[in-house]
Amino acid sequence: MEKYNPLVIENKWQSFFKKNQNFYFKFNCMNKKLIYTVITNSYDKIRPVRIYPGFDYWLFTDNPNIDPKGWELKLIEKDSNPLVQQRLIKINSHEFTKGYDFTIYFDGNFEIIKDPNELLTNHFSGGFLTSKH
Repeated sequence: MEKYNPLVIENKWQSFFKKNQNFYFKFNCMNKKLIYTVITNSYDKIRPVRIYPGFDYWLFTDNPNIDPKGWELKLIEKDSNPLVQQRLIKINSHEFTKGYDFTIYFDGNFEIIKDPNELLTNHFSGGFLTSKH
């Protein structure tokens, strides 16, 4: 198992962001809230999205042939390390989702079964919200 090296990861981030620096300019924000997922290297099978008002729904993927099942497709370049690429987008969503007040990340194999507005109303009081995984 490769040891974590912050310098290598930091250089990877800088390289990825430099290569994709205008990535977020390609998108129009219809709403101020976004639910997004990232699937690289066909790791997960995307679940159909259940649309709730007030949200946009994005699927970042390196697979141009994927059936987005209601998600708005955001095609990304294939990377030599798809796991790191997936995590870069997941953790640094602010770099790719400019214009949104709230972003909610779901793993690619998860299905939204309840109105995400309830999550924000009942559990979010500002800052960063996470749950046990």
